[in-house]
Amino acid sequence: MKNLIIFDCFGVLTSELAPVWFGKRFPPQQAKELKERYFGNADLGGKTISQLMDDLSSGLSIDKNVIIREFTEIFSLNVELLSYIRNLKLNRPDYDVALLSNAPQGLVESIFNEFGLYRRFDKIFISWQYKTAKPDRRFYEICLKGMGAKYGKIFMIDDNPTNLTGLTEMGITPVLFTNNAELFAFLDGEL
Repeated sequence: MKNLIIFDCFGVLTSELAPVWFGKRFPPQQAKELKERYFGNADLGGKTISQLMDDLSSGLSIDKNVIIREFTEIFSLNVELLSYIRNLKLNRPDYDVALLSNAPQGLVESIFNEFGLYRRFDKIFISWQYKTAKPDRRFYEICLKGMGAKYGKIFMIDDNPTNLTGLTEMGITPVLFTNNAELFAFLDGEL
């Protein structure tokens, strides 16, 4: 029987973007509220990333090109983890790998296209496509059903503890991502 590892995108495979950007520009509570106001509906398919950038620009009176430049400066890939996943896919056919990410249309896709990441995953699930987002249990159910297999072990790797609550009842082992070393030690012990 195969096993499944599900990865979050932002804060795990790549740097966080929106929380960092808002956090650099606004006090903590306001940053949290603004992030939810602008990204909440977008993550559920309400807007594309381009429309979201337009809304941020007009709503916050910040030039769109400045916003895009600042998001680009914040962005980084977790190259070490992506290499680990590549090796896992090459050497462990008994494991499937999925992506489960909250994101507006076009954001994950542009990153995956630019850096050739699609081949690292058996399937990807982005919240905007399904009109639901983590931590909604339905999003995890969509992922499990979409993978189309029965699994012995299922792991969900996420940097947000809220997205990991209630998973054990679904047969998913929640794994809080803090750094690569701890994740690799955990996975190596499980694999």
